[in-house]
Amino acid sequence: PEFRGSLTVPVVGVLFTQGINEQQSISIKVGGECKLQEDINSESFSRLMIYYSSFRAVVQEECEELDKLMEQLKNIIETSKNEKNTELLPVSADIARAMNGGRCTSCKSAKDRTSMSVTWEQTRLLVRWFNMHDEVAGVATELMRARGVRLDNCFKNIGKRLFAFNAIQRQCLPEPYRNPKGTGGGGSA
Repeated sequence: PEFRGSLTVPVVGVLFTQGINEQQSISIKVGGECKLQEDINSESFSRLMIYYSSFRAVVQEECEELDKLMEQLKNIIETSKNEKNTELLPVSADIARAMNGGRCTSCKSAKDRTSMSVTWEQTRLLVRWFNMHDEVAGVATELMRARGVRLDNCFKNIGKRLFAFNAIQRQCLPEPYRNPKGTGGGGSA
């Protein structure tokens, strides 16, 4: 059927943030605070809980998995203080997907850490929805990072098909966010 009227769709914006680079590692090690990040995540979770309650009131089907994800996110936000708890990122992404939400991933430059996050998420989706075996998931992620379109994004930004991570930066990244050896050294991250 054709719709000719106007329709207002409310948008509930939330932001979940987690530093994963060497600057976050240094800040944590020297006793720096992550209070702003923690406050942003806490406020966003409160907003998400309000939306989640409305969502559950409308959706009649069983949402056991979503309920577990919300509880997991709540636990991550309440217990993660001055640490890199990167579980926040995939859990919040899974929640947005489970509630048919739109979402994006971005780091400061929108190329290096973003590329690592996007390729890891693509692999997680292949495992979950397309039955990719866990044994080959790491290989798939490495292939996407070493030969995929994310390097084209780097080329458009810095003129090289390399991620900007140097060896120290790479070592400070949590394992799921590390670029394959030989794909770094392209410049400043």
